[in-house]
Amino acid sequence: KGDDMVWNPSTRLQTQIPTWANGSYYLGGKHFIYVHSSKYDGCEQAKLDLASPSSKLSFFRNMMWTSVPMLNEGYDLLSSDVTINIDVSREYREMVEVDETEYTDNISITTESTPLKDYLSNYDRLFAYEITSISASDSVKVNDDWRQAGSLGDIYYVDKVSGGTQSSPVTMTVSYKKVNYPNYRFSTAGIAPTVLTEENLVDSVMDLINVVPNPYYAYSTYEGVENGGQLDTRVRITNLPDECVISIYTINGSLIKQLNKDSQGSASIDWDLKNQKGIPIASGAYIINVSVPSLGKERNLKWFGVLRPIDLDTF
Repeated sequence: KGDDMVWNPSTRLQTQIPTWANGSYYLGGKHFIYVHSSKYDGCEQAKLDLASPSSKLSFFRNMMWTSVPMLNEGYDLLSSDVTINIDVSREYREMVEVDETEYTDNISITTESTPLKDYLSNYDRLFAYEITSISASDSVKVNDDWRQAGSLGDIYYVDKVSGGTQSSPVTMTVSYKKVNYPNYRFSTAGIAPTVLTEENLVDSVMDLINVVPNPYYAYSTYEGVENGGQLDTRVRITNLPDECVISIYTINGSLIKQLNKDSQGSASIDWDLKNQKGIPIASGAYIINVSVPSLGKERNLKWFGVLRPIDLDTF
């Protein structure tokens, strides 16, 4: 077990008693591996943070990667050479020492909206910055909001500021320092939703409507305890508009189920693989028709499913 402080992971995942009968997980001895974003100091700071309830949550929020290593069946510990690759989903800058000098600049801003960082004389684009204090001689427009000189609130170094006139600019005093955070930036410009009017654009949106999984082989990731556990069967119809009618037919054209979607905020709807009477359907091929009255469009999907038999002996 991991509490003996010896690196000896095993192959055991859980006890022979199932978890629902008060069983537990071995997880190979629970030799958890954590990669943290802080500079290595022999775990001195980690000991302090984990011992304090107020800083424990913040400590785990800065975790970059974690894993539960287990021994492969048929192998002894360290009986073969091994190479471990740790990949992350985004690039990050190697931890470096940061000069924590606090700088103070007196700047003058005008009516032209300009990022605050462009006024900072010691700004380095490889680092993020914390504005430790800021004041202004008059009201300042921050992004799209006007703020009074005495209540500027939080302003970030990437915020756009403007104010005053060309002949009478506003004077600001800004104190700032570097912080050792990865510096990322992205823009959502140009991706705002628009009303579809062109016929080819409407058709392209209709083509996105789909049913998953397809084919269905006795299981989908949308099934779970919250929906009925072992008795639950369902597929999901995705990329739907706010309002549409979904009709499900057998191959010979018999309507077995109709679903109505009239809600905003969700682009999908689940089908529990039952007919209109709540009886599970038979395995086979079906036609799913999605009608969008507001667009005057329809889309037909072919779906095949193999349903699993209900095994009441496993309860």
